[in-house]
Amino acid sequence: MASLTKAINKQFLDSVLPTYGNLRKDTPIYDNSQRAFICDQYESTKGHRYYKALRFCDRLAIVEKVALAYNWTYINGIEIYAFNGHQFELIQKKDFECSTNHSTELVKEEATKMLEAYFDSALKTSGSTIPKEQIKEEAKSLIESSYKSLLDEDYNLRLTQILPTMENH
Repeated sequence: MASLTKAINKQFLDSVLPTYGNLRKDTPIYDNSQRAFICDQYESTKGHRYYKALRFCDRLAIVEKVALAYNWTYINGIEIYAFNGHQFELIQKKDFECSTNHSTELVKEEATKMLEAYFDSALKTSGSTIPKEQIKEEAKSLIESSYKSLLDEDYNLRLTQILPTMENH
């Protein structure tokens, strides 16, 4: 039985972290330091690496477009999606200059502003009113909840079902 367990463990290790020259199993990559799933990685002809960082909570999904060039990390864009059943609708998008340095604080701040703008426009078109401070608090709370770690014991694993659909955005 111990040899079977060892073989299963080796098979798992080989599938997610293969030796050089072997293909890695197509499983989502979660980077806990970014609190995000990494997808759509590629390298340009100049040697710059690009990827999308996906994070989500039960009400929205955020896509960061990130570039690594030389010793710098840049943010190229942020997209916020709302759920519509099992589909996603782009509700806010912001592109940045190619020289905008990436930081978690910047992304949280910009995403919060974007979500506030979405709430403001939704309220205006529906003829409703909510105090600005309440909108700001709700937007900040939702953005913060998207930074919850997959590795936390109370993380809602059901949310990982979103990944296959999000990777196409």
